[in-house]
Amino acid sequence: MPDSVHVPPVAHFVWSGSRLPAVAWLAMRAALERGGLGAVRLHHTDAPLAADPLVRDLCTRPGFELAHIHPTHVFHLDLDASVERRLERLMPSLPGPAARADVLRLCILWQQGGIYLDTDAIVLRSLQPLLGAKAFVGLERVCLPAAVVHSRSPARWARAGLLLGAREVCTRLPRPDRAFALIERHYDLACNNAVIGAPPRHPGLELLLRAAASLPQARAMQLYELGPRLLESVTGNRSSATFEVHEPQAFYPLGPEVCATYVQDDPRAELDNALDSSTFAVHLYDSVLARRIKGPLDAAWFARTGRTTLLGRLCAPWLLDLQRAAGAS
Repeated sequence: MPDSVHVPPVAHFVWSGSRLPAVAWLAMRAALERGGLGAVRLHHTDAPLAADPLVRDLCTRPGFELAHIHPTHVFHLDLDASVERRLERLMPSLPGPAARADVLRLCILWQQGGIYLDTDAIVLRSLQPLLGAKAFVGLERVCLPAAVVHSRSPARWARAGLLLGAREVCTRLPRPDRAFALIERHYDLACNNAVIGAPPRHPGLELLLRAAASLPQARAMQLYELGPRLLESVTGNRSSATFEVHEPQAFYPLGPEVCATYVQDDPRAELDNALDSSTFAVHLYDSVLARRIKGPLDAAWFARTGRTTLLGRLCAPWLLDLQRAAGAS
């Protein structure tokens, strides 16, 4: 008999709230059926979520697991006691569920290993090729990397303002992806934390946890400091012996604001070539999309647009199931 049994890694999601959004249900169905992983585990902080119709539906799916966690308790980390105490003190003061999820995802991966996915990340193909000895993250194209946000240089901020404006113009054109591709070389590449993978107790995760614990309180309270900017500071936005840092096409082919392409009216499927075989999953930036469509990405929206948008086609295998599950609410 073999000395050890290979346990397939898990895809982890984190959610706070008593209702699960339709796009999160779709993200978990995609991970279950396309991810090539051992299980999909939803870590949730609100006990009433278990009664939500979409969650009840997921619980009938092979490989899906539901795990209730305390919203502000850090997992037992077996690191320096000072690190765990600092994170425990920090969690209750963080300004909302998204900031707490930034810390929770690192704790979950440190303890359990696998791949963390935001609830608006749609898996397109098996994630197995990403797994190895290194931790992995992905780059996105941004206007405001940490180097700009923490800078007092008027020239840097002026350049960022021009980039923000140019990107917004692109999103209003018939092919936002093609328009942005013409100018994307001018944008900075920076890590995003919507997709992270690592074996349990990986040195890269330890670096991230220690960096999170060392942040001054005022800085930890700021938007993105415990998320993307923490990854930027630890990885330097480049691959190393510890981290594999993937190019934007892996997870963020249509980055901030340009993601409007996903919900653009496209009945002739002309936008389908915006993605290619190097894309493993797409982060939707669902708050941006909700602003673009002036409403939520709910079951009713998918019922109206499932055949006429790129996002609808990416989720096509599960849209009928979504309508049935949502109809039970």
